[in-house]
Amino acid sequence: TRFRNVTGVQTCALPIFAFVAIDVEWFLSAAPPATVKAQASRRETIVRAIQEVHRAGKRAVVYTRNAKRHWREITGCDTEMSSKACGPLLRIVQDPRNPTPLWDVETGESTLEAFQPHGAWTERLGRQYRLDAPLFGLPPGRTLDLNVFDVSAFEPGRRG
Repeated sequence: TRFRNVTGVQTCALPIFAFVAIDVEWFLSAAPPATVKAQASRRETIVRAIQEVHRAGKRAVVYTRNAKRHWREITGCDTEMSSKACGPLLRIVQDPRNPTPLWDVETGESTLEAFQPHGAWTERLGRQYRLDAPLFGLPPGRTLDLNVFDVSAFEPGRRG
């Protein structure tokens, strides 16, 4: 594929990645708008993103946090997600044929244990456990995040 207005750059989509992460976070200074309309729009955007990943034949994983300005405030859906408004999001995340697992953030040890359920999830596929680490001889101002995943995240041909 060639990108318009870019000269001499060729890209190709190789099926070498295990999943596509859908990032559900909010980093603006003000909290996300909590109106019914704004939350409905954000829920629909998440559903459409998951559907797009599935149409491409890939596994979708939601990356979010169980913290302020993340899943609950963005979607308006709590742990039970029992409201009618959260139904479509709950159904796609918990689809038994192709569930959308969670990759969350919780600083501490590199383990998947001691998970505090939130949103539609009772377990997690992955966890970001160290943020902005200046490791491996990176130059000043450059950092990386460290993650741990269940081995099932990388099973060949696995979509959900």
